[in-house]
Amino acid sequence: MAIIKKRIPDNNLNDYLKTFYLSFDEAPLNELDCAFFSKLSYYNFSVYKKKKMKIKDLYNLKYISDYLGANVKSKHELNMFMYACGNPRFKDVKITNFENKINNIKTEQFFAITFQYKRMKIIAYRGTLQNIDGWKEDFNMSYMFPIPSQISGLKYLKKELRSKKYDYYLTGHSKGGNLALYAYLNLRDSQKANVKNIYTFDAPGLENMFFDDLKTNQIIKKYIPVCSVIGMIFDDAKHSFICKSDVSFLKQHEIFYWKVDLENRRFFYEKTLNSRFAKFNAKFTDYIIAKSLEDREFAVNLLFKLIKNVKSEDNGEVSLDLKTSIRLLRIEYQKESEEVRKKARTMLSELINVIIKGLI
Repeated sequence: MAIIKKRIPDNNLNDYLKTFYLSFDEAPLNELDCAFFSKLSYYNFSVYKKKKMKIKDLYNLKYISDYLGANVKSKHELNMFMYACGNPRFKDVKITNFENKINNIKTEQFFAITFQYKRMKIIAYRGTLQNIDGWKEDFNMSYMFPIPSQISGLKYLKKELRSKKYDYYLTGHSKGGNLALYAYLNLRDSQKANVKNIYTFDAPGLENMFFDDLKTNQIIKKYIPVCSVIGMIFDDAKHSFICKSDVSFLKQHEIFYWKVDLENRRFFYEKTLNSRFAKFNAKFTDYIIAKSLEDREFAVNLLFKLIKNVKSEDNGEVSLDLKTSIRLLRIEYQKESEEVRKKARTMLSELINVIIKGLI
């Protein structure tokens, strides 16, 4: 008799939002809920005149176009909004506060929002836009510490924690997860008491100053895709939940492409990272840590100029045509001084070596 292998359903976060209706009293907060709240933080809440409302109130024809317009890049995001507004689990969750700061002088883009259900508060920090410039902001953390957004994130959390009657949960995707980590780990022990869990999704880590706290702290729950790059900056996969995804590597940074186990209300997990990306992450981390802060900044800028020169598709995927990219990069650097050109040549050679040894 043939053994029929059970097929893993091709479900994503939206399938959870449109099928699971139990209240938080009946089913406690889980990782899929926090992934949803971290994604909801990307929308333009500033168009609403009041900061206290419910999720179902977001569906307001007067504001909905501006609320969705600049932020909805795919059908997944539009569907998420529609499901959330009508889902009994989420529609009556309160929005109690949000803060939006954009400072071009400080290079700061900060947004945080608090969702409340009875005595539970979920603080979601917004990440970066899902494009090459957004990824660069994540990599900037390798030479800027603390960045302005981290300081703002800590101040926001401290203000929320003044009330001791709530249980707090922190969450964030990409840079947002990093802000949640930084904010929590910079609290006094007495302030940490009411924070129950931190959920981060493909978020960059923090350099050595917090290494022991991150690895031993059981309330910090880190989720990364199997081909993670952003989530492995200053980190490894030893204490992470590695989530299954079948799309190609750059698209895996988007949570909607992570496979969801609807029966157990969690993501499907893999045992290990993709071997090629684990190798690349280790080599890139070793390379960047060995550099001075000034050289890290130069290397990150050079890396992203290299990426921007390669073929880029609308879906965010890139084709690493290194020969063409290097030629265009050399033309761009012809206007620089000999000292800068020499430094660029040296670092470009080093970066290509990291890419070749790591990914090829």
